[in-house]
Amino acid sequence: MESRDIGLDVAPEGFEYELSQDKKSVKVGVQTGAIPIWSRDLNKDEITSLIWYLGRARAELEKAEGPPLPPEQQLARVINDPRWFSTLAPDKGGSLFIFNHPSFGALGFVTPLKWAATLARLLITQIEATLPGPDTKTDTSDQEDTSK
Repeated sequence: MESRDIGLDVAPEGFEYELSQDKKSVKVGVQTGAIPIWSRDLNKDEITSLIWYLGRARAELEKAEGPPLPPEQQLARVINDPRWFSTLAPDKGGSLFIFNHPSFGALGFVTPLKWAATLARLLITQIEATLPGPDTKTDTSDQEDTSK
């Protein structure tokens, strides 16, 4: 799987944005000729709605291309150490995972319980692979005992 840090990507040609001085809104510019056409000021929630709206357009394009590649064959834009939350979602038939993406906001996923169990096993296997052997002494000075 190829992955890239999300970093500073370049916008598609003819697109730009301008952050307001108070950093509470942005304008989106689209250049179709010599002069860009600017949107009205958009707040964070409106930008999020626009991202999701464009995401729907992307999904339509992808649907027309046929089935997507398996995840391990796709380019992944990677963020490190996102905030996250998980809970059982019986009304949705599985486990709910919410990851806070710095560019897109909260992204929620519901996975069937059988896949949640598989994910748990995979994560445990990955963690165990990084643990030192039984003859290796580890530094635990940063670990607080909260069992008391």
